[in-house]
Amino acid sequence: MSFSIFADSDETSRKSRSTSLGDRIHKLRVQRKLTLREVADKAGISFGYLDDIELGHVDVQAVTPRELQLIAHGLGVSLDALRSKQEHGK
Repeated sequence: MSFSIFADSDETSRKSRSTSLGDRIHKLRVQRKLTLREVADKAGISFGYLDDIELGHVDVQAVTPRELQLIAHGLGVSLDALRSKQEHGK
């Protein structure tokens, strides 16, 4: 039974990492008054995929470095700004 507890912890950890990336994308996007469609188009990635990342439905480990660069470009920020866990614009 302890295995299922660890499995739940791993799943929670993965979900929180994904959510924190999604939260950063969302925060940066809203601060810049951009729609998901605008960012996705500028980044050259699908709207649905970006939406899934922002909602935390995609494991952050599955997002490639190239995709992170494209998303940062779509948001008009540096890759470092996208990776930063600090709040932006305050």
